[in-house]
Amino acid sequence: VYLLSEIVNYYKASGKTLVDRLEEIHERFGHYLEETISLTYQGIAGSKRIDRIMRYFRNNLPDIQGIDLVGYDDYQNGFRHIKDHKETIDLPSSNVLKYYYKEGTWIVLRPSGTEPKLKVYFATRKKTKEDARMTIERLKQVVIKIIESLGDQQS
Repeated sequence: VYLLSEIVNYYKASGKTLVDRLEEIHERFGHYLEETISLTYQGIAGSKRIDRIMRYFRNNLPDIQGIDLVGYDDYQNGFRHIKDHKETIDLPSSNVLKYYYKEGTWIVLRPSGTEPKLKVYFATRKKTKEDARMTIERLKQVVIKIIESLGDQQS
């Protein structure tokens, strides 16, 4: 509490608030935004659907219009693919996919190991807060549309 009080007093003496300083940091480094969605699929059919979704994304790179894909990690198969280069990931095998896009934007798909859920993580860094929100929404729309298109087909 004492340290926070000192920081507030320091910025107050310089004619700034902590919010002003935070905006300066955003101006310099960008606005970072993350969001997670959790999709629940019950029973054996739900488990098969999660497997189908992961199989689809493992074999089809998500195309987000206007955002260039830089590379992706496949933790299950133990590799990172960046452009035309493929390298080994020295981590334990896990059914996780991560897609990297330009400017610090990424998507991760990860089924839960204990629940009938698929978690999808979205993150971006943009110049403005509004651009960051719009990018996250666009990522979510594309991924959800793909997932919905896979429906309840038989595996």
